[in-house]
Amino acid sequence: MRQPPRTCNVEICDRRAVAKGLCATHYYRIQRTGHVRADEPIADGSYRGPKRGAICSVPDCGVKHYGRGYCLRHYQRWKDYGDAEEPFRRALAGEGWRGLNHDGYVVLKCRDITILEHRKVMEETLGRPMLPEETVHHKNGIRDDNRPENLELWVSTRSGQRVADLVAFIVEHYRTEVEAALNT
Repeated sequence: MRQPPRTCNVEICDRRAVAKGLCATHYYRIQRTGHVRADEPIADGSYRGPKRGAICSVPDCGVKHYGRGYCLRHYQRWKDYGDAEEPFRRALAGEGWRGLNHDGYVVLKCRDITILEHRKVMEETLGRPMLPEETVHHKNGIRDDNRPENLELWVSTRSGQRVADLVAFIVEHYRTEVEAALNT
């Protein structure tokens, strides 16, 4: 037996709910602006977005509206950080850009190069580029704590590797660690 269509969760609205308990207009409003604006009446037809020529809602921005009341730059900051006015953090004494990726790791961008900060710190500690088999582990589990003493190098190998090949790889790439282990 079919259930009757649900109505919009907004108290003053009697339109049919289409997504997340909202009618098409209120759903569109929450997608674009972050709130349903229940006090604003629904015009004939559906809500068509901000008025023509609308500008970013961030004070002193003045750039054309893109989404949720923000220009494209502030919308992207809102999407990445949850705050449209989050300033871009500069890395390495004003060189490039420093920010967090979706996994919480610090990303450095300079010109056409993008690198994770913990890998860069480990490469500087090792004095060489990291190998594809190597990963960096944060000892305290805090992904943006990239102090050298908080980072340790991990090596992952493929399953099914011969012991002789694995030993040769370790001796070739980690000679100082092997010698230190043999001298103790």
